[in-house]
Amino acid sequence: MIAQISALKLRSNNRGAFVPPEGTSPSDIQKLWDALLAAERERDDALRKELERQERLDVLNRRFKQKADKLEAWIATKEKYLEKEETVDSLNSAKERLKFHETFYDEYDASKARLHELEVV
Repeated sequence: MIAQISALKLRSNNRGAFVPPEGTSPSDIQKLWDALLAAERERDDALRKELERQERLDVLNRRFKQKADKLEAWIATKEKYLEKEETVDSLNSAKERLKFHETFYDEYDASKARLHELEVV
């Protein structure tokens, strides 16, 4: 009924019905809105994936730093020992020093693997 009254008023005033400009009809606006929502979902997914990637990189970085710190601490300890002068005044102390050096070389060989592991990461 309201539509009839509106049409009658328009005709009596020699005016045509309102036609929205191209691209501004309710269905056009709904299509644009749906496209905007889809783009927002895609962007959200991309941001979430990037955040997960950054978090994984952070975990890897912390692991690397922890391993590197341990290796650096080991190197510092061994450097301090190697820099100090020792006196060997008996066969027992010589055997003790020799055993210590053998242990050092075993640790050194093990640290090579740790260093290689850090280089690979």
